[in-house]
Amino acid sequence: IGDLLRSGELSPWTLQSRALETAGFQPGDLLLVDLNAEARPGDIVCAQLYDFVRMKAETVFRIYEPPYLCTATFDRDNMTPVLIDKIKLADRFNQGFTFGELLAAAQLDMSWHAVPAETPVTDVDAFEAQALAMSGLHTDMIPPRYRTSYFAHIWGSGYAAGYYAYIWTDMLQENVFDWFESHGGMTRENGQRLRDLVLSRGHTEDYSVMFKNMVGHDPQVQPLLVKRGLAAPN
Repeated sequence: IGDLLRSGELSPWTLQSRALETAGFQPGDLLLVDLNAEARPGDIVCAQLYDFVRMKAETVFRIYEPPYLCTATFDRDNMTPVLIDKIKLADRFNQGFTFGELLAAAQLDMSWHAVPAETPVTDVDAFEAQALAMSGLHTDMIPPRYRTSYFAHIWGSGYAAGYYAYIWTDMLQENVFDWFESHGGMTRENGQRLRDLVLSRGHTEDYSVMFKNMVGHDPQVQPLLVKRGLAAPN
């Protein structure tokens, strides 16, 4: 969030795009605490499954992204809708590589944590190749974002067998955003629906039930592929 850049004499200070995105959705966690209508032990944000609570926060940011970009840059006169559209289109650049390396890293994580404790792995490179080949992700053109020796997320950093949550979360929130897009956008009625069925429910209901109550179906990959520019809109 504090990754501020200044280029030459350019003014005002600006945030890198990834830092700007992080600054947008992380305060959503505080919003979820405030909106939690079922204030009981276990309902707080940190007690909820990571992928679902991150989905809530990212959905809030996704809905408010255009006006947020205008205000967060401190350059409201120049941050026009046309420029915002260009920024969003630029996010699709090289998504085949970006998406592929994330999937490969998630597969590697799951494969390592499926190995029984009593089964030694003596050849790490061979294990990686076999794990990625199982899902068609073993290619020199798109290596996993992290190799085993420096995959810090999954070795004691809380993401063991859970790195997939980054992609899964993105898919969930794109499904919710797609629902908003097809039901009139960010109206008061739609916002209240999101609050009543998801944001305020905390850890009091099965997450799949909350999700289906909101969007009316199980998670679908199509909205995620469309967002990343890997599929055409329906």
